[in-house]
Amino acid sequence: CEGYELRGSLHRPATSEDGDTAIVILNQGPLDRSGAHRLSVKCARRWAARGFSVLRFDARGVGDSEGDWAIPEDGAPIKMLYKNIEEGAWTVDTRAAIDYVCAATSARNVILAGVCGGAVSALHAAAEHPAVVGVITAPRSRSLRPSTCIAISRCSSGLALASCGNWASS
Repeated sequence: CEGYELRGSLHRPATSEDGDTAIVILNQGPLDRSGAHRLSVKCARRWAARGFSVLRFDARGVGDSEGDWAIPEDGAPIKMLYKNIEEGAWTVDTRAAIDYVCAATSARNVILAGVCGGAVSALHAAAEHPAVVGVITAPRSRSLRPSTCIAISRCSSGLALASCGNWASS
């Protein structure tokens, strides 16, 4: 992807065939594709057991993928790095992951799943990539309200957004 090799783990469905919908799990900021407390691994295994191909990948500069985070010369804190993610720094990587999972499986539809920075990257990529039919997010970022669950699906007129409200206080 733009000269960088991205690495990931593809979980195949427990059934003998790939379905027509795959799931791509996005990084939680600087955490590798395992996710906090191996959340991404646990979700991928459960979704694969339910018949989905699931790709967990490391965006550039994270985990096993090549590249570096664009650290500002003045040594700004990690907030600047998150700001870059919120402005779409990993959108290209996410699009590459979508293209890969569609090429590696029989999937023609993709659901993006992300927490924190992964939630923001999912929203950026969903707006641009026609294979994305849904987004599962649990944002924890400066640009999205904390603890707000967002569900998105593609319809004939584009993407439809539905906020599930503040699930932390429900």
